[in-house]
Amino acid sequence: MPDLNVNIKATDKTSKAFTAVKGNVNGLKGSFTKMMGPLTAIVGVAGLAGMARELLSVGDRMGKVSAQLGIGTGALQTYQFAAEQAGVSSNSMNTALQKLTRNIGEAKDGTLAQQEAFDALDVSLTNTDGSARDVESIFLDVTEAIKNTKDVTEKARIASDLFGRSGVELLVVLDEGKEGFKTMGDELKSLGGIMSQEGIDNIQQFNDRMN
Repeated sequence: MPDLNVNIKATDKTSKAFTAVKGNVNGLKGSFTKMMGPLTAIVGVAGLAGMARELLSVGDRMGKVSAQLGIGTGALQTYQFAAEQAGVSSNSMNTALQKLTRNIGEAKDGTLAQQEAFDALDVSLTNTDGSARDVESIFLDVTEAIKNTKDVTEKARIASDLFGRSGVELLVVLDEGKEGFKTMGDELKSLGGIMSQEGIDNIQQFNDRMN
């Protein structure tokens, strides 16, 4: 099982630096150079080096988790941020999304229990043209179905069935529905807390060259 433990708190602290990352290694180096003066005064040379390593590590892991789950990096950061705001770890959100992705795959492969679980919520796994819907859209539809379910026990059952044990822990987050996640995403963006896909790609390329 892949390591899906990504600390979104680190993202909150460092995402603005990621947005300064350019389209190549020289751009990345230039971004750190621009920050060198003010940051050195605050954290010292050793602290700055550690911060740079953390920047590269978080961005690289975010990209890997996004690819493993089939969820865009922007959406993943929003979901993790929402979990953290509710006092739940980003790792729990990752685990829940992994379980959901697995259930989607099994439903598409014809596993009856998974098919019935999505059908009961009136959540389609395909578009009108028959093509597969993306995981993000399905996730938001499931959260909306949970939000619209009145019975608390039924909410917990749905969360457990589709998201595993972590789903129950995340129920307070999942119960926000589409609008709740949109609000969280807008808040995170307003704080400069979303790492761009380009920045994450550049960091991964930089790490690959260094390795």
